[in-house]
Amino acid sequence: MLIRDKRLLIISVIVLAFGLLLFVFRKDVEQIKINDAVLIAEVADDGEERKLGLGNHESLGENEGMLFVFDKPDKYAIWMQDVEFPIDVIWLNANKEVVYIENEMKPNSYPSKFRPADSALYVIEAPAGFVKENSISNGQKANW
Repeated sequence: MLIRDKRLLIISVIVLAFGLLLFVFRKDVEQIKINDAVLIAEVADDGEERKLGLGNHESLGENEGMLFVFDKPDKYAIWMQDVEFPIDVIWLNANKEVVYIENEMKPNSYPSKFRPADSALYVIEAPAGFVKENSISNGQKANW
């Protein structure tokens, strides 16, 4: 009976540790819809995640991206440090309306910074061409 209890304890500890690892290392994702376009985006909602951005990605899939969530509206700058592929960048206000778009930002544009004229609370980074292919323009609303 004692051996069975030890096995049960060991299995319980392993399951608990695995669950904790999944919680700690999970990536939050959102399904974002603008017009008929759908983008599956990793969420960057703290300073470290926002600073890293797409810097640790080799590429993006056709409908993959990143959603930056800021604490308050402002004219947040985006740059291409450590990003090795072109992207489209979409700034949205607190109502999730598109306020500015930068098409096909290229890796060699770093250290240039791109920022909207109006304040934004969210920024979406998507594969280059995503905006044009999906006819996304200022004033359109995103949903997630």
